[in-house]
Amino acid sequence: MPPLIRRARAEDATRIAAIARAAYLKYVPRIGREPAPMMADFAAEIAADRVVVIGTAGAVDGYMIAWPENDSYFIDNIAVDPLQQGKGLGRQLVDHAVDEAKRHICRRSASIRTRQ
Repeated sequence: MPPLIRRARAEDATRIAAIARAAYLKYVPRIGREPAPMMADFAAEIAADRVVVIGTAGAVDGYMIAWPENDSYFIDNIAVDPLQQGKGLGRQLVDHAVDEAKRHICRRSASIRTRQ
């Protein structure tokens, strides 16, 4: 069964938070603190309709927080469960963002801007 991308629902917030913790935990020793995605308010992001999830067989294996902004499409965060990494799920989320950018922003080309 191919991975499915869908809008996140309120009941996904706990799983999304667990994915963020697992995916970003390795950075804590490097930067000396928890990265912002580990402390995000996923319930609020879901309520703002900014989150999609990706998974198979009903499981949530990754997520993306993104939204159209002026003449671009802003990706705030993408994370995939470390046990599911290497399967192209993150790439599929980026491809989804490109499609959404084309749909929301402009018809001829898409520009994706990320926070650095």
